[in-house]
Amino acid sequence: MNPISKTIDSLSDAFFELPLVKDYFKVIDLINADKNLLALSDEVKHLQKKMTLSMGRPNEHERYKSDYEAKLNAYNSHPYIVNYTYLKNEVEDLLTQMKTIIELP
Repeated sequence: MNPISKTIDSLSDAFFELPLVKDYFKVIDLINADKNLLALSDEVKHLQKKMTLSMGRPNEHERYKSDYEAKLNAYNSHPYIVNYTYLKNEVEDLLTQMKTIIELP
């Protein structure tokens, strides 16, 4: 294995050992294990489709829109989702910083 490949492998291993990254993957596992949260996510998607398909029927559309917004708010307010969103942003920032460092001339 050449030195660049070894360095990339070491960097990758170190990245996945960071507490921030480990926490990110833990919260993903928690989300995927929560059947109620997954059902709520599916319900949000279903209501979004219903809302879109009812655009020509204002009363029906408003009802679906109201239901959609309530379910979406419940989903986005769930502690796992709040934590996921925070960690996702932090991991993305870290990756952007790493990319910037690697791209330096």
